[in-house]
Amino acid sequence: MKKPVIIFGTSPVSHMVYHDAKDHEDFDIVAATVDREDLDSDTFIDIPLVDFAEIQDVYPPEQYDMMLVISNITEIRHRQRLFERIKEKGYKMRNYVSPRADVAGPRNWGENNIVMAGAHVGVNGVMGDNNIIRQNTYLGHNFDMGSNNVMSPGCCIAGDVVVKDGCYFGLNATIIDYLTVESETLVGAGAVVIKSTEPHSANVGNPSRIIGYHPEDGIKVVPRRG
Repeated sequence: MKKPVIIFGTSPVSHMVYHDAKDHEDFDIVAATVDREDLDSDTFIDIPLVDFAEIQDVYPPEQYDMMLVISNITEIRHRQRLFERIKEKGYKMRNYVSPRADVAGPRNWGENNIVMAGAHVGVNGVMGDNNIIRQNTYLGHNFDMGSNNVMSPGCCIAGDVVVKDGCYFGLNATIIDYLTVESETLVGAGAVVIKSTEPHSANVGNPSRIIGYHPEDGIKVVPRRG
């Protein structure tokens, strides 16, 4: 039996994962945590909600694992900073695969990767840390994914695609096979990418075109919540 889990975040995605995990045989979420400025209650759904500054005193890392569950954030770089802060406290970061996802093995993955219901993850893929693959996404065979990436619901990533670090894929984005999605690429909702992207680029349309770059600030999506 694996250790119980604390989730970082109280966003709608956190709600989804919490309820989905009730059908998971070996994933017991017992508490949630956020930073003090986001702490507006002492409970999240029906579990305790604890200040992150004090979490190790209440739920020590020797007895509990943690999972970072956020996707709607101001900047994608914030994902990496939160991941590093959690690791600094000594927590093992758990991967989560929904019982309703289709994931081929073996899994050559890092930590804190989340695959939600209805997603398909193909064979012979490599994944770093802190990625989230939302509902009904298709991630094809032989993928090579870095860390801190967010795939919104309905994305279609064809086979043999390389996804580097810190990318964001909007709803129903499509990447054709054998391409490289460079670091901090933003692919807008419904975009169809037919050639490899440029680092720090924002890509929209069908076929996609570049509408700007963001090397200084990284990708910014929507205001952060939890």
